[in-house]
Amino acid sequence: MKKLLFVFAAIALFASCSKDEDNNNGLLVGKWEQVKTVWLDGSHPDDEYAPSEYVLEFTADGRVYEYQFGEKSPYSTKYSYNSKTSELTLMFVTFKVDLSADELIMHGQSIDVTPAPYADYYRRIE
Repeated sequence: MKKLLFVFAAIALFASCSKDEDNNNGLLVGKWEQVKTVWLDGSHPDDEYAPSEYVLEFTADGRVYEYQFGEKSPYSTKYSYNSKTSELTLMFVTFKVDLSADELIMHGQSIDVTPAPYADYYRRIE
């Protein structure tokens, strides 16, 4: 009986720890303004964005909203962030991310005929 209780306690402890590590959205929650896109292979000129041109808002309930030129889209999508692997998934697309309190960098690959790697740079505005 003691072995059985130990096994259940170990499973409960492991499950609670892994959930905290795998879904640590706290640092991501807020509004992020896109600053630039850098094409890592030089295949395209880098893009720079005007203030408020493109903003993402991540909410604590796992939703992300888009703003363009201050206009909030009526649509949202679910996101998940795994702080352990530094992966952010929006709908069905997964990005490797570098995340700090004031900067978010999303690493992706274009879906052109010839895919090109890029990095989208965002700065926290809220």
